[in-house]
Formats: sequence, C-alpha cells, structure tokens
Amino acid sequence: SGASQNIGYASKKSHLFRNLSHKVLLPDRSKVFDKHVSACHAEALEKLGIDFEDVPYPVLHVTDEGNNKANLLLKKHGLTEHSSYGLVHFTARDDIRLWPAHECAKSIDYLSEKVGKVIIVSWLDQKEQAFVDKIKSFTRHEVINLAGKVDLETLLAIVKKAKIFI
Repeated sequence: SGASQNIGYASKKSHLFRNLSHKVLLPDRSKVFDKHVSACHAEALEKLGIDFEDVPYPVLHVTDEGNNKANLLLKKHGLTEHSSYGLVHFTARDDIRLWPAHECAKSIDYLSEKVGKVIIVSWLDQKEQAFVDKIKSFTRHEVINLAGKVDLETLLAIVKKAKIFI
C-alpha cells in the first residue's frame, strides 16, 4: 500500500510481515493468560499514536425488525417481551477457556431460581453445540436452547431484554 505507516499482527514464525512499519505480536493463547486479545488491539492502536482511551465504544442499535424477530422467538418459548430471563454464553473456541459443563449448569440452575427462565446461546459450531448439550444434561431446570439458532441482530435484541447476561 502507499500508506506512510503499516501495522499488522505477526507471529514469531512469520516472515510475511517484515515490511510493516509497526508489528504487534499476538500472544500464544494456549500459554499466555494475562493479555486479552482486546489489549493486543489496543497496543496496535498505540503504535500509531492513538490512545485507546480516546477511541469511542461502538453503539449497536437494534432495528424494529430485530426486536420483532426476538419477540416472536421469545413468545415461541413462553416469554413475553417483558419477561424476566437470564442469558448465558458459556462456549469458547479454545477448550482452555471453557468452564466445566457441570459448573455452567450450576450457574444456570441458580439463575433459573433467581430470574426465571434461562436462555443459552452459542455459535453454530458442532463442537460448541455438543458442549451446550453437555451443559443441559447437568441442569435441573429447563433451559431454552437458542445455540446457533439466531442471527446477530436478533441475538442483540435478546441480550438487551435479558435481566442478566453471562
């Protein structure tokens, strides 16, 4: 590119990024737990002289269509748009970041007793779906399984309506 500065992520093994004016080394997630990926992105901004604290947080807006789809989905599961429910997302791409399934189930049971029904969500990945099924096998309360079944806008509307999101 003709940009005066180029920034990118490099690994210790990669020689593809030697032409970058700024390099940010992403940590090996299987060995490093003290740095979140968002901190790596912040470091990239700092290399360009951008203070991460000055970057505004994005605001996501739900359209009427997203709200309507969420309300229909909630209604299908016996909830109204004003119902109290908890929402959980216990899956992760890396196994090392997963809570044990039986502990996730304990959290769901506790939430069920405190806020009512609990909805569980995840991506449409077979591995994540299997983990959700494993969690459900340990719960004492009914769980509404929307894992892999909602688009991002509908999910956002469901998150906004939830009493608590874990």
